[in-house]
Amino acid sequence: MMQVYDGIPSSRVKDLVDLVISKLTDTVDADALLKKIGREVTLRHMERINAIRVPSDWKTTKAASYKKEAQGAQIPTELADVTESETAVASWLNPVLHGELAGMQWNPHSQCWANAKRSKETASN
Repeated sequence: MMQVYDGIPSSRVKDLVDLVISKLTDTVDADALLKKIGREVTLRHMERINAIRVPSDWKTTKAASYKKEAQGAQIPTELADVTESETAVASWLNPVLHGELAGMQWNPHSQCWANAKRSKETASN
């Protein structure tokens, strides 16, 4: 996740807030997400993303900015902390980045990955 611009790590703490919101609210197809990430990596001439990590200064000098953004977005209090959010988002997305979730879909209500076919069948019943 850490994008670097001219050798300077990203300062967009809102990106982490957006990922937390997505984890809490969005149904996500792992295959489609991995494909989209691959396209973005290619278009932006980035190195392959292997894991979700935030720049180290987000946990120190940008911690207050992150907390303010998180509180403004009304995400749960425990996720208003950079480290807690990084851990939550990494546990959600790292398996996608590693290609471990083929055919799976994220269920925001149960907060777990499930077989996409089964999820679609359950939704249509």
